[in-house]
Amino acid sequence: MFTITAGVKEVFSTDLAIGFLSHASKFSDATAAGKILPPAKNLGERGRIAFTDYVDATLAALFPAMVAYGVLA
Repeated sequence: MFTITAGVKEVFSTDLAIGFLSHASKFSDATAAGKILPPAKNLGERGRIAFTDYVDATLAALFPAMVAYGVLA
């Protein structure tokens, strides 16, 4: 149960320190505005941070789904 709750919080939390999608959105918005946010030092790093957040969100959603499938199977 805790794995599912943690996974959902990591994906959908609006807190930038917790939610992968909110953090990725912040960096995507900065890309659109032409800003460089820390810890990125250039445009390439900014894109990698957003991409990594989307990958992390996908994995954080996949693990609870696998746990739920294992419990239900």
